Amino acid sequence: AQEIYAGIVESWEESSGNLVWCMKQLDERCRKFIMTLGYEYTFDIDGVRMQFTHYPFDHKNKKFFYHADLTKTIAEKYFRDYDYDYIFFGHHHYGRYLNLDGKKLYNLDSSGCVSDEYTFYYIITVDNGNVKVRKRKLKYDREGFVKAMLESSTPNKKHLCEEFFGINM
Repeated sequence: AQEIYAGIVESWEESSGNLVWCMKQLDERCRKFIMTLGYEYTFDIDGVRMQFTHYPFDHKNKKFFYHADLTKTIAEKYFRDYDYDYIFFGHHHYGRYLNLDGKKLYNLDSSGCVSDEYTFYYIITVDNGNVKVRKRKLKYDREGFVKAMLESSTPNKKHLCEEFFGINM
């Protein structure tokens, strides 16, 4: 397995491919807002320390870690220095829960990359230090999405359609 370090994009104009295409679909106000968002968010709620991130981040080298298959061994390597009770992350398009010596890791799937008429979202509730993580399904207009995707000019459309959305081209 290969490790990939994906760098932080300081300016979307300096990037290429899908990021540039996505940003061009937005108006200037939305682009400015997105560029203000952080890569990690941390909270302490009722004594429960939580972090939300796209993927483990190497602060020293200012890069995201990425590994194609998040095994427990790989997760221990990437998240060992994270001092949180719960870590919620994404990037991988499949859900996964790991408990690393009491540190709870939730890979929250990708609600945008689904191949049927349902997407999903998560509800995280903290009540007096007790945490509940629930996944909820939500029906969406799959037919309209497929039509729009096929008509789009997104880079790598064939790959995205087939790999991320189950659309045969």
